[in-house]
Amino acid sequence: MTENPVTRRAPAGLAALDAAALRRWMFRAREDLGRHRGAIDALNVYPVPDGDTGTNLHLTLDVGLRGFVETLVARARERDEVLGIVDGTAVMARATLYAARGNSGVILSQLVAGLAGAVAAVPDVEETGIDGALMASILEEADVRARRAVAQPVEGTILTVMRGAAQAARVAVEAGADLAGVVAAACDAARVVLAATPTQLAALARAGVVDAGGAGLVVVLDALRAQVEGVGGAERRGDGDGIGHADRSSWGAGPGSPHAPVHTSPAYEVMFLLDGVDDDGALRLRTRLSEIGDSVLVAGDVGLRTVHVHTDEPGLAVEAGVDVGRPYGVRIATLTEIDAACHAVGVGAVTAAPDGGEAGDGWPRTGLGTVSPDDGVVAADALTAPPVTGTAEPTVVMEGTDASAATEATDATDAGEGPARRALGVVACVQAPRLVPLFEDHGAVVLADAPGRRVSPSQLVEAARSTTAGRVAVLPDDGDAVLAASAAVTIAQEEGIDLVIVPAAHLLQGLAALAVADLDDASSIEGMASAATAVRCGFVATATSAATTDAGPCTPGDALGVTDGRVTHVGGRTRTVAAALLRDLLGDGAEIVTIVDGAQGAGIGAAVAADLAEELDGVEVTLLDGGQAVYDVLIGVE
Repeated sequence: MTENPVTRRAPAGLAALDAAALRRWMFRAREDLGRHRGAIDALNVYPVPDGDTGTNLHLTLDVGLRGFVETLVARARERDEVLGIVDGTAVMARATLYAARGNSGVILSQLVAGLAGAVAAVPDVEETGIDGALMASILEEADVRARRAVAQPVEGTILTVMRGAAQAARVAVEAGADLAGVVAAACDAARVVLAATPTQLAALARAGVVDAGGAGLVVVLDALRAQVEGVGGAERRGDGDGIGHADRSSWGAGPGSPHAPVHTSPAYEVMFLLDGVDDDGALRLRTRLSEIGDSVLVAGDVGLRTVHVHTDEPGLAVEAGVDVGRPYGVRIATLTEIDAACHAVGVGAVTAAPDGGEAGDGWPRTGLGTVSPDDGVVAADALTAPPVTGTAEPTVVMEGTDASAATEATDATDAGEGPARRALGVVACVQAPRLVPLFEDHGAVVLADAPGRRVSPSQLVEAARSTTAGRVAVLPDDGDAVLAASAAVTIAQEEGIDLVIVPAAHLLQGLAALAVADLDDASSIEGMASAATAVRCGFVATATSAATTDAGPCTPGDALGVTDGRVTHVGGRTRTVAAALLRDLLGDGAEIVTIVDGAQGAGIGAAVAADLAEELDGVEVTLLDGGQAVYDVLIGVE
């Protein structure tokens, strides 16, 4: 008989989570998502190689935690205190929402929002911490918020896994379980529900995989369990359990995965300066840093000490500095980004200038916008910390972001130096890099968006602000961008920006909407929406694995025609499949056809137009070179 996970005795662990334990959970989760993101991406690569769920989850938490640490440092220096549970979770929720990437990232941000919302409702949580009952409430709040964030919740996804975990946690509480028992029950239930997701979604069953977002959520919950039970990193890495599989080999990255698993541990380099710290304080700091990282250096004397550590938990490193003094000149670098910068400039190592200098003063530059975790981003993607007043000391510098770029356009406008204020601004998400000038020529602020480097709500808000317009239309280019835009609307409202989402879930729908936009007339958004919905769209991509599709079986290398998220055509040649897809899209009353060649499909559009010359008689045909990486051909019919 199977043992009931609720009544089973859970390992002894923490009785409650305090603020530090909560932060350690989040940094553990960030590390684990980074370690497994390639394998999670591979779960939704079938059969089209646009899977980036693992990458979106990792970047959401990674960039969000950078913003959290920035705020933590600024507040600690300003008020000489660290963030408690309520304030800390509120800041973390805001930071992860700003950084959210794709559907899965937005839903993960709602888990953190649920955490913040639940603890804020408990008056004495700072003294009591988070016990089992409150953890169940947190998961229930996260479940409600996640489903509220999605226009049409679908079972068999991360939402189902979240609900299963929340329900199991509540049952455990009612059975008298402590925090460890509640968390164990939630994790066990999440795994069971995840394993069943292929029975709820036919696409998962055909591909032989579990839901990628649900797998990522299990990773996050497992990190919580490890924190509560006191399991160390090496022990966790030795866990061979799969996520909904008998072993991790069937869950790992397979052929065609756009990202190899990324694991750099320690992941961060933390550096800062301290003054007024005596030898005893320096010894305490060195001891604490050695517990959470390596490459520890605490050099200097009571007048000035330089601190350096490599760690997976940069927030704890900075807190250790706060415990003995007042850190300043804080620099936090992602070691993987430093490695990338080293290769780019041909140096073997990158070291911060001793005086905090930047490029141009003899030091290789690795800060402020030089290296970004997602190529092609236009705006800053981390929550900017509140300014620290009353001091000339430098604020924290977060590697891979540009905090100054986020406010540059606003500052210029406030000073009367910016462009004239327009009635309507447009922000366009564009996956085809060679079409960026076309969108810009029509007055749009363009954000690069593609699988693996999705736009975040903060990027959308900053781009909207840069238009200086009273009202801003957002043109998403797929479902992930739509959900990010939905989160951005809430943030923008708080900042007095009127952000409106145009129903454009395809790049060519966005282009059609932009063609009728009048930047001097805010009401033209209505016409933009009509133009977008009038375009029937599809794309052709190359299969990266064998699978059973709605149009029959495919093998790696086959061309797949996709419309409305369904594979409608399978064939051996991109040209043949594209012609068949276009023929279906033409229907009755077609007036305009637009075909966009991808990086691997040069000349396909012209060939297809020639093949269908008779059917296209009297139809205006536009051929474009988009250079998009994943989709060989994009097709739109108006």
